[in-house]
Amino acid sequence: MEVLTIKEKAIHLLSRLVEDIILPVVLVSFCVVYWSSYLFKDKYEVCEKIFNFFIADLGYYLVYTDGSIVTVATVFIGIYFSIYTMLTSIQTDSVLSNLGRKNFQKLLSILGTGFIFSFSYTLYSIFFIKSYEVNKQTTVFFLLFFLILFMTSAFQFGVIIYIILKHDIVKTIEEIEERRLRELKNATLMYKLEDFLDKEKNKEDYQRAREISNHLRNPPSN
Repeated sequence: MEVLTIKEKAIHLLSRLVEDIILPVVLVSFCVVYWSSYLFKDKYEVCEKIFNFFIADLGYYLVYTDGSIVTVATVFIGIYFSIYTMLTSIQTDSVLSNLGRKNFQKLLSILGTGFIFSFSYTLYSIFFIKSYEVNKQTTVFFLLFFLILFMTSAFQFGVIIYIILKHDIVKTIEEIEERRLRELKNATLMYKLEDFLDKEKNKEDYQRAREISNHLRNPPSN
């Protein structure tokens, strides 16, 4: 029970850390830097360099060159859906079944949020090139905005799943090791039993042979 309490506290703490601190700080910082560099790019050289990095370097790379992030987002859509399916058939001895109602609802919320962000980024990728050609700054802004949401939710999901399933994985490994030891013990017992039976059989055969030999040497008189 103590282990589960620690896990529940860890899940709650991580969720609060990501949702209340990390994600808002990253999004606000990104918006401030991005739009400040856009508004002041004609006045300050550093703003121009930052804005050109967003548009000409990072944005161009994500739109025209890199397709791995879209692939990762698509994979996460499948993972989120699979976890949803798994939650419908939780075993009673699984650590998931022992999560509190609040943390279980939090897990569902993280799955839903991650699915929406991954799907949004994947869907938006269909219009990357056309949108980039029409309006670069708006396209890159939403591209990076969705990317931050997607990566943050994926990070949060990955860590929480690790916290939850680590207990089950360790438990499974221990059960496999125990089953292996039982099989080895049973095999040893069977070997000793067969060896004992063979020895007893040899004793019986030897005794029977002696009786026959004595009978032949000393046949009964008529």
